[in-house]
Amino acid sequence: MSNELATLTNDGQSMLEAMGMANLTGGSGSGTYVPRISLMQDAIMGTMEVGGKIVKTEVLPAGAFRISIDRDTVIYAEEISIRIFTIRQQLARYDVETNKTYKTVQATDLKGELKDELGGFNLGKPGGYVADYNSLTAEQKAVRTSKVYYGVAVIKNAMNENGEPLEGYNEPIPFVMDVTSSFSRRALDDALKSILRKNVLPINYQLDLTHTSTANKAGKNIMHMKVLGGSNVDPDERDNDTFQMFIERIEGINKYVLSKWDEANSNDPQMEQADIDMVHEFVNVEEAD
Repeated sequence: MSNELATLTNDGQSMLEAMGMANLTGGSGSGTYVPRISLMQDAIMGTMEVGGKIVKTEVLPAGAFRISIDRDTVIYAEEISIRIFTIRQQLARYDVETNKTYKTVQATDLKGELKDELGGFNLGKPGGYVADYNSLTAEQKAVRTSKVYYGVAVIKNAMNENGEPLEGYNEPIPFVMDVTSSFSRRALDDALKSILRKNVLPINYQLDLTHTSTANKAGKNIMHMKVLGGSNVDPDERDNDTFQMFIERIEGINKYVLSKWDEANSNDPQMEQADIDMVHEFVNVEEAD
């Protein structure tokens, strides 16, 4: 791969469309585990001895990033750097009774009616702007917009659940991050628009992230992402393979959702367990505002 930065040529614009980012310019899975990143809304508390007494103390602050390196390993960091390869959007709703998050297919935008795994569209929420929010049912109000970011991350000063430093996490890793907070989505999308104004593809630009907090409409303090800055980076020879892996993963997730839609509308369910396990990794609803 060339070490020159890719710019928004015709090929670059086509790549933006595949990346789900063309709308930011104003224009129109694989079963492999991918590390997941989310933002913690609550601090992790621990204990320490002070003056001979054991007292409760904060070992990891609210707003720290939680990184699930694999299904058995979780690390934490207060700052990360990311390159965004592709973006998709979907609607999601957490069901308290079943303790499960139901989803629509992932799409590049939310303009159409999206099939969902319950056999309907948009999880029952009307499409477009709803003038009378109070006219919605409780289930419809619970439907959240989730923006799913796929990319490569560098973890800075990794820690364990006790806030202790960890070694061996210096290499870039692929990640997926589904964001339901409108504050975080706005911060990331504003940064992406700024990158595109530089005539550079986001895949070749590294964003440095930390956290901040904002009160939502209900007055609750919500932790969300803050972009500290960024810089151009040279392409990695693995980027094409990583990008293709993300596209295949999205296809696998949509295959699962569409199979559940078909199942709800027929008596012939067909789905491989690997695809079911993969899609159940989505969606983190803790960050919803």
